[in-house]
Amino acid sequence: TPIEEFKILNETVQESVNQSDKLYNKQRHFVENAAHELQTPLAVCMNKLELLSEHPDCTEDQLKEIAGLHQSLLLLSRIDNKQFPETRDICLNHLIHKILEGINDIYERKALHLRVSEKESLVCTMNESLGTTLITNLIKNAYVHNYEKGDIGITISRRMLTIANTGIDKTLDKELLFARFASQSKQQESTGLGLAIVKSIVDLYSIRIDYQYANGMHTFTLLFY
Repeated sequence: TPIEEFKILNETVQESVNQSDKLYNKQRHFVENAAHELQTPLAVCMNKLELLSEHPDCTEDQLKEIAGLHQSLLLLSRIDNKQFPETRDICLNHLIHKILEGINDIYERKALHLRVSEKESLVCTMNESLGTTLITNLIKNAYVHNYEKGDIGITISRRMLTIANTGIDKTLDKELLFARFASQSKQQESTGLGLAIVKSIVDLYSIRIDYQYANGMHTFTLLFY
C-alpha cells in the first residue's frame, strides 16, 4: 500500500511478532532444560534406592519402604512426562466408596469416625489410574495423619470434593505442603511423596486444590472446572 500510516503499522506489527517469537523460543528452551534437569535427580534417587535394596543388611521392612519410594518416584516421573494419555469419564462417588472399602480395614485399629455426604454426582474426565491415585492419596492422608477415634468428613458435590480430618492442632505450612519429601508429621507410614503426587496430578488436569485448617479440621478441597 502507498499509504504511509499502513506501512508504519505493518512494520510495528512485524516487529512485535518477531519479539513474541523470540520470547516463545526462549521460554520453550527453558522448559525443555528444566524438564531435563528434573529427570536427572529423579533417576539418581531411583538408582540409589535400587542399590540400597541390594544391600545384605537391608531388612524386610526397609525393603518395603524402598519399594514404595521407588514406585512413587517412578510415578512422579511418568506424570511429569505426561505418559498417561488415555482418559475417560469417571464418577468419583463410586471411586471414593470403592477406595474406602479397602482402606477402612487397614486402619480399623484407629476407630475413626467417617462421614460421607453426597450432595450430587461428581464426574470428571481423566486417566482412571491417576484418578484412583489422586483420591487414594488424599483419603490415605486423612487416615494416616489422624489420631485414634478422630474424625474424617468427605463431601461430594457436582464440581467440588472436600476431604477433612482431625490431626495435629495447628495449620500446616502451605509452602511445604506439596513439596517432595517434606512431610510435616512423624508418621512412619508417610513417605513424604503422597501430596506431591496429588499436586502433580491436579496440575496435569488443571484441577484447583486448596488447603485450610479451621475448627480442628484439616481440609483439602478439589475444584473441578
